[in-house]
Amino acid sequence: MPPLFRRAADRLIDAAPGWLVETVRPAPAALRWWPMLRMAVAVTVPLLAGVAAGHVTAGLLSAMGAMNAGMANRDGPYRARIIRMGATGAAGALGYLIGAAVRDHGWWVVPVMVAVSVLSALISAGGGAGSAAGLQLLVMTVIASGIALPGPPGPNALTFLLGVLWVIALGVADWPLHPRAPEETSVAQVYRALGLLFTDRAADSLIAFDTALRNAYDTVLGARSPVGELDPGRTRLVALLNQASLIRNALLSLCHEEREPPQEPASAVEGVAASLTGGPAPAAVRHEGDSPAVRALFSAVQGAVDLASGGDVAADQLPYEPVGYRSRLRAVLEKMCGTANSSGSTRSGSRSAWASPPRSAGSAGSIGPTG
Repeated sequence: MPPLFRRAADRLIDAAPGWLVETVRPAPAALRWWPMLRMAVAVTVPLLAGVAAGHVTAGLLSAMGAMNAGMANRDGPYRARIIRMGATGAAGALGYLIGAAVRDHGWWVVPVMVAVSVLSALISAGGGAGSAAGLQLLVMTVIASGIALPGPPGPNALTFLLGVLWVIALGVADWPLHPRAPEETSVAQVYRALGLLFTDRAADSLIAFDTALRNAYDTVLGARSPVGELDPGRTRLVALLNQASLIRNALLSLCHEEREPPQEPASAVEGVAASLTGGPAPAAVRHEGDSPAVRALFSAVQGAVDLASGGDVAADQLPYEPVGYRSRLRAVLEKMCGTANSSGSTRSGSRSAWASPPRSAGSAGSIGPTG
C-alpha cells in the first residue's frame, strides 16, 4: 500500500470503532482458477456461438443471462446454488420483459421503475437468493427500458433464460458424482484450521478457525432436505462442527494451564480433515492425560474420530431441528411483510428453526501462553 493511503488508513483506524475496522478490513484470498475458468466459459461460449451462427442478438442475450446467473454462483450446497442462480436468472428475464414493455412510453417509465424498485426491495428480504434476484430484477429493467434489441421481448427473454440454464448446468456438473462435496469440503477446512491451532497459537489462527467454522455452519445448515426429515449425512457433519468447537475450547483450557497439546490428537484432527476429502478413516486416540484439559481434548478428538469413521449421533444429541418447504416459505413471507410494514423492524429468518452454532469460549486474542 502506498504511504499516502497507509497514513489515511491509520487515521481511519484510530477514528472508527474496532468492530467496524474488522468488518471492512480486506482479507487475502487465493486465486480460484476453476470458478474463474467456469465463468469465462459460461459467458463466452454463448456469445461465440451466436456470432458463428449469425445471430448476434441471441448470443448476446444468452451471454447476458449466463453472466446474470453466474454472478450468483457462490460457494454452498448444490441445491442452494441452483435456487440462487435460478431465482436470479428468472428475475433478470422478468426485468427484461418489464423494461422492454415500457420502453418508448415516455413518463410511464418513471412509475414503473418506482414499482419495480419497491418489489426489488421486498424480494431482497428473502435471504441471499432474494437479494441477488431483487438486484438483477431492477438492473435488467433499467437496461431493457433504455436499450432496444431486435426481436420481440418474449422470445428474447426465453433466449436470456437459455443462458441461465447453461450456467446452471456448468455450476452443478459434478453434483451426480459428489452430491455432498461442498458441505464436506467446508467441514474439512474447519479441521485444517483447527490443526493449525495445535502449533500456531497466534490470534490470526484463532480468527481463521472461527471464520471457517461460521462459513461451514452456513454451508451445512443451508443444504436442507426437500422434506422435513433428518438427513443422517448432514447430521453427522453438523455434529463434527460441534466437536470442532469442543476441541478448540479444550485447546484454550490447555493454554490456560500453560501446557503444550499432545501430538496424537493433532494427528487425529489432520486425519479427520483428510477423511472428509476422500482419505482413509482416522485412527482412534487413547484417552489418557493427567489434567482435566488434556482429558477433555482427548475426549473431544475421539468424538470427532468416531463421527468421521461413520459413527452415529445419539438421538438426544441431534444438532438441528429439520423444517420443510412450507415452514421456510412462511418464514420468507413473514420477513417480506415485516420489511413492508416497518423498515426498522426485524423478523427471524428461515434459519430460526435451526439450532444456533455453539459459541466458542474464550477471547478473540492469542490463545497461547503469554510471556
